[in-house]
Amino acid sequence: MTVPPEVLELLASWRGVPALVRDEHLMVLASNPLARAVSAAFNPGVNIARYTFLNEWSEEATDDWSNVSAQVVAILLSEVEARPGDDAFRGLVGELAVSSEQFATLWAERDARTRAIGTVTFEHPAVGPLRLTYQTLGIPTAPALSLVIWTAAPGEPQAALDRLIELTEREC
Repeated sequence: MTVPPEVLELLASWRGVPALVRDEHLMVLASNPLARAVSAAFNPGVNIARYTFLNEWSEEATDDWSNVSAQVVAILLSEVEARPGDDAFRGLVGELAVSSEQFATLWAERDARTRAIGTVTFEHPAVGPLRLTYQTLGIPTAPALSLVIWTAAPGEPQAALDRLIELTEREC
């Protein structure tokens, strides 16, 4: 699946806002440098569900992993329910259920509350905790894709994100 060029331009223009484009299977198709600096899960080619449940270090990347894992399952479940009969979903869910007891438990609970907006705390090695709120937006010209943007969570200082922006801009 191809990300529309105007969406890629938008990602590139948001130097102070972590942003990515994912498909319905939670595969990251594009992201800006700041999103990639927030988490390795946001690199193009990474499946966020696999990253969350199949990498032992993903649990160490956040202090609220149970919240993160529940959000990922809820997002995946809502995508699966929107597209019944998708074999790629069956394969992904099967792989995760067999490989991750945590995933299998959460999937069986069927907590399908839509998670278009949520808050996650990332433990970043260079700037410390980053408490960010994400918002998932549809892309009208590519309905299977979603644009995910991150901002400092309400009531949280912007300072850590500003430090990460500085570090990212120095590396570019």
